[in-house]
Amino acid sequence: MTDPMPPNPEGQTPACRAGRCEHGCSLRRLSVAMDDVLRTLALLEHPAAITENQVARLTQVAAYADPGVPGGPFRVQPGWVSLRLDPDALTGAMLIEPPHAEPGEAPVPELRLCGADGRPVHRCHPLLPQDRLVIEGLVQLDGGLPGPRPEVYPDGTSGTELPDQLQRIDDLLTWTTNRTPFLPHRHIEPGAVVDVFEHACAVGLPLGIAVFSDAAMHAVQNTVQSVAHAAGVVAVGTEEAILEIRPADVQHCLLLRLHGPHGPTSSLELYDDTDRRVAMISQFGIVERGVHEGWEQLAGSLPELM
Repeated sequence: MTDPMPPNPEGQTPACRAGRCEHGCSLRRLSVAMDDVLRTLALLEHPAAITENQVARLTQVAAYADPGVPGGPFRVQPGWVSLRLDPDALTGAMLIEPPHAEPGEAPVPELRLCGADGRPVHRCHPLLPQDRLVIEGLVQLDGGLPGPRPEVYPDGTSGTELPDQLQRIDDLLTWTTNRTPFLPHRHIEPGAVVDVFEHACAVGLPLGIAVFSDAAMHAVQNTVQSVAHAAGVVAVGTEEAILEIRPADVQHCLLLRLHGPHGPTSSLELYDDTDRRVAMISQFGIVERGVHEGWEQLAGSLPELM
């Protein structure tokens, strides 16, 4: 479904010449409105959703829930792709079609949401034939899709009314336009990140995992079922998603205590060597009391950077 994680996946847009990339793929920029693109994603039955940056990639095969935006509610729904988007950082969408496929197979196109300089911030591969037809329909779309538009853009809700954890998530999401404010934190040894996943896998502790790009946050919350190591990449498997992360490229880990649905809740933020946020590990939304307590015990035991 996806290639092995490349050394620096964020921002790698193929060199385009005359509507084709360096690999012979056909590229078409879509002229439809972004909210119509997002509404189309919600029509897909079985897509593969991918969000990545320089350090981490999250791949999930599931239908899309309605995306969230800064200032709106935050829901991570099991069995659904949960995206939170920064509308101000989205610049358009592109359809990429491979030149050929294996005999007897149809090429799997890619719908790419783009950010600054056309760089990909989220990718979608329609895996079913009927889903490919839905994506292809975006190219022929004249005007907007029928029916009411989803509430993709902020509705004027004041950020000061939101829980502190949610405000922090929105601050990180809008990183490119709004540098996050200082909050009290602990500096955690970056190597402890792998220990977090392995411990959660061993005891069956569900984790909330989010990966950031320039304009999107893609989050899942599920029990960690496997942790595998290969060629410098750690693959963390949950019930419905795979996180691939390069621990050696995690330069900073900040542990914050923020107000969430259960009161004070720890969030582990991961940063690369340019001090850009790449991922977050926490508990999102309402979870069982034992899960919250187990996460807080694990977070409290993490070694500080010496």
